[in-house]
Amino acid sequence: MNNCIRRKVCSTLAGLMPCAKTLSVVRAKSPSSKRPLPLGEGWGEGLANTARYPTPFFFSFYASRPHPSPLPEGEGNKKPTNRQFLGALGVMLTLALTAGAQTLDQKQADKEYEVGAVLWQQSSGEHRALAYQAFALAKLMLDRDLRINRRGKLRRAVVVDVDETILDNSAHEAWLIKNHRSYNPQDWTEWCNRAEAGAVPGAVEFLRYANSHGVRVFYITNRKEVEKDGTARNLKQLGFPEVNDETLLVRTDKDSSSKEPRRLAVGAKYHVVLLMGDDLNDFAEVFEQSKTAVSRIEAVERNRDQFGAHFIVLPNPMYGHWEDAIYGSNSKLTEEEKAAKRREQLKAN
Repeated sequence: MNNCIRRKVCSTLAGLMPCAKTLSVVRAKSPSSKRPLPLGEGWGEGLANTARYPTPFFFSFYASRPHPSPLPEGEGNKKPTNRQFLGALGVMLTLALTAGAQTLDQKQADKEYEVGAVLWQQSSGEHRALAYQAFALAKLMLDRDLRINRRGKLRRAVVVDVDETILDNSAHEAWLIKNHRSYNPQDWTEWCNRAEAGAVPGAVEFLRYANSHGVRVFYITNRKEVEKDGTARNLKQLGFPEVNDETLLVRTDKDSSSKEPRRLAVGAKYHVVLLMGDDLNDFAEVFEQSKTAVSRIEAVERNRDQFGAHFIVLPNPMYGHWEDAIYGSNSKLTEEEKAAKRREQLKAN
């Protein structure tokens, strides 16, 4: 309910209030007698039951202000009847409760798209199928490189992102939704150090296969140093190979969120056969520098031959830099503003 409607409601109630002594003791006359019906009998029963709902704004408004004295009855100044008062009050009550429900529904709707994304990752056969497909393609490309043997003197390596590439964090995303929370560093660090993420289907098998063929596996992640021990424990518990300080490369203050320095460091000593990730920023600096949805698509078009050959992408509908690009990389937007931005980006015919 906007301010204009609120002003009209208050104005209407101001003219109607002389018919009732207070809003908290509204009563109606029995059809068979002059005795007022106690609140809770007849029509008042419904009003009494509204006590379990939050007080509409106009109840508190009138409870806290002096009510005007009834004006004398006369030509052009007739006092509204009880029926008129009750009818208007019912309309106002309905409007207030509906406005409150709409506000709550809107907040839920702003986050509802996340529910669908998490459910898709946790429940759909398609997510599992796409993950198996990605790692099967990775194995084909690795076997091809092993046959061609063009690495020279450098040992082969595979570089993988961690979150939503080999570790599935959808349980944490679901916890945030159920507890009406948004992403925040404190909850994320606690989750990482609990070491309870599951493995993305096909990830353990592929990386163990690569390692068994002499290929070194590097885990390049933007998890922080304070989350490194929990991450290493999680990976080892799930059976991922060769997890140590040299291969698990977390984010440092020096390189901020960019993975390019870590990728270059690995590439200087190894023949990198594949890079795998759920976000374009997991693959090359050109994607990190693309801050808008349009520029990211253009960067993909310029590098299309790399996908499926050198870059293998895993699906992640829950979050990522694709979403940041929609918001203009503005982390200060409210949930309502983010929802508006998402709708603005929709293309319809």
